[in-house]
Amino acid sequence: MRRLALIPVKRRSRRLAEKNIRPFNGKPMFEHSVAYAQESDLFVRVVVSTADAQIKAMAQAAGAQLHHRSVELESDTATLVDVTIAALDQEEVEGRNYDLVVVLLATAPLRTACDIKQVVAMAEAGKTGGAIAVTDYAHPPHQALKLTADGMACPMWPDLVGKRTDALPRLCVDNGSTYAMHVESFRKARTFYPASLRVYHMPRSRSVDVDDEEDWHELTLAARVRGEASDKSWSTHHESSCVWVRVNRPAARAFAGRYIGGGCLRHLARAQGSCPLPGGKDSFRLHGRGIVMGGGRERHRSANRQACCGLPGFAGPSKSDPDELLAKVLGAAGICEEAA
Repeated sequence: MRRLALIPVKRRSRRLAEKNIRPFNGKPMFEHSVAYAQESDLFVRVVVSTADAQIKAMAQAAGAQLHHRSVELESDTATLVDVTIAALDQEEVEGRNYDLVVVLLATAPLRTACDIKQVVAMAEAGKTGGAIAVTDYAHPPHQALKLTADGMACPMWPDLVGKRTDALPRLCVDNGSTYAMHVESFRKARTFYPASLRVYHMPRSRSVDVDDEEDWHELTLAARVRGEASDKSWSTHHESSCVWVRVNRPAARAFAGRYIGGGCLRHLARAQGSCPLPGGKDSFRLHGRGIVMGGGRERHRSANRQACCGLPGFAGPSKSDPDELLAKVLGAAGICEEAA
């Protein structure tokens, strides 16, 4: 199957200036999508669509091909579908035809080559119009409120707002990263949401879609946490060695499922340590196999081990001692602080 990777990159942005080329981890943000597309080894061509001369030079330096986008397609009224169709048209004029087009948005630099492969595999599994990457909502979507002209708020869906989450179907949301569409059906339907659509679930930790300054801070925090976990060399484990931390429960709840193991953080938000401990009931100790709750009673062991397993860059329980590292990682997210 012939596949095209398309990365749309325009210079102008309304909410975050020049976000697509903002430096992130040592290179313009869009180049991460180029690199992961190349790493996946799935594509006949990896193409950057832009009208900007500087971005064209950057893209070529990164090894990408170009779609010379018209100025009209740089406007706020141009849609992603318009850009994708124009790029496919240019490829066909130049004698190149494809079965699958995979659009990779530049604002999702934490999406990996493995994620791209999974979306493509789902799009090509049986009869389907395509597949996209999705993630879970951070808050129950059926409890959405709509704001009225007089500044008041009311439920968007009054008949659903009072229902328990587990009483409703599981809902997910397009995470703004990866779209794999069959070219023939895409040209006819002109949508990234065809009737027969498969979805690939990505964790929220890799689903940061940069649209404004708050998203940018979330991205840099996620990257810092991931970097702390992957760059540290691990020493030999000693059960007696530990670091006491005090948990910020609201932060643990807010970040549950984003950067570190969601189950671990929800457990931290609920649990109480055993007194007397430094810091009292909100205090726990960290050691090489996870977070020990109040002396590490046996019923907590499974959750304790999952705590470390959820850390990016940590393969699983082992004879390692990430005492200060784990405290640092949790501290970077504002979830824990070292107890005196």
